[in-house]
Amino acid sequence: MKKNHILILNPSPKRLRALEVAKEMNLKISIADTKLNPIFQNYINRFIDIDLTKIDRTLSVLKTEHEKESFSGVITFLDRGVEPSSIIASNLGLRGNPLLAAKATRHKYLLRETLKKNGIKQPRFQKVASYEDFVEAADYVGYPFIFKPVGSASSKAIFKVEENTNLEKIYQKMLIASDPSLDLMFSLYPNTYIVEQFMIGNEFSVEGVASEGEIYFAGITEKWKDENYFIEQKHLFPARLTEFDENIIYSTAKSALSAIYWKCGAFHLELMLTHDGPQIVEINGRLGGDYITTHLVELARGVNIIKASYSAALGLPINIKQKWDKGACVHFKFAHREGVLKSLNGAEHLKDSPHIKDIIFEKNIGDLIRLPPKKFDECRLVGIVTQADTSEQALNVADVSINQITAEITD
Repeated sequence: MKKNHILILNPSPKRLRALEVAKEMNLKISIADTKLNPIFQNYINRFIDIDLTKIDRTLSVLKTEHEKESFSGVITFLDRGVEPSSIIASNLGLRGNPLLAAKATRHKYLLRETLKKNGIKQPRFQKVASYEDFVEAADYVGYPFIFKPVGSASSKAIFKVEENTNLEKIYQKMLIASDPSLDLMFSLYPNTYIVEQFMIGNEFSVEGVASEGEIYFAGITEKWKDENYFIEQKHLFPARLTEFDENIIYSTAKSALSAIYWKCGAFHLELMLTHDGPQIVEINGRLGGDYITTHLVELARGVNIIKASYSAALGLPINIKQKWDKGACVHFKFAHREGVLKSLNGAEHLKDSPHIKDIIFEKNIGDLIRLPPKKFDECRLVGIVTQADTSEQALNVADVSINQITAEITD
């Protein structure tokens, strides 16, 4: 039987490239979501109306659809689809990860406990379910520390807590920032948090795919984050690392993935390179976002990691062989005040540069702009994607280019 029918759970418009790759592979595409975004209409063969938060109903619908025309594999590109993807794969007899592995990529405390049991170096940590727990965790972990929900993603609701911080005030801030009624992301594992020792070092992410239990690394991304709320500002691929540091990062990543039994599909593993070596920040059970896998990996290495992730889900051979050796970067422009976006200027002068491969507008004129901690995903305005002969050159072009863009925001 031909392995060409892929079931995609809740795709994102930002990952339209993933649908394009599926078409290039001549896959039959079924999308399962609560509604069909019109942007996907010309890419798919079938839409299945389901709500992934209602997993029993979802399984019932998908079993019926599977009997009509069987799926060859299931995949997700968003965090909220990782656990449902595992459950669906298990129930339909498709390739996937054990549920415990999927949960470890979504529940930050479970991940920490799993890594601890396997002797993998990491910061001190403690689970928090009340203000009393929070005070106790602060005393145990020590200052400064990171305070975040166990089910968060996309750098949302992450607070750095210094020794002179009012703990009661920061706890109340967290309750507001992680309210599920304001962001459905926090409906998974609500009202449960983790306190982690603050790690000092440079942050990286490892991009790759697992298939039949074998790990394939596509490369390492260098990352920059906002110091207050840890919102990602820019990414550089491949990272500027010595051979020694690159090898030790890969070794740590492989040990962590083995510890959680990650067997099938893409991963985006974040870690800090500290003076004590690499320490895991978190493991995401999907492709890296922020245009890392839709743009940077392919621009820098000629590696189609999206195709590799489909191949893993379908049981096809994995090919992440490097085709060329370049560098690629994405740098974002942020708003520094709240209000209504009146204008974005400067991008038109950048379009003719041979090193600028994409200018991605994330906000439109007239959009309301709010800043963290009110909203964590409304302050990023535009991203510049660059490619050059080296990572250093790609970074320099991105840094210079982003400063040529100006934004006007009014009350």
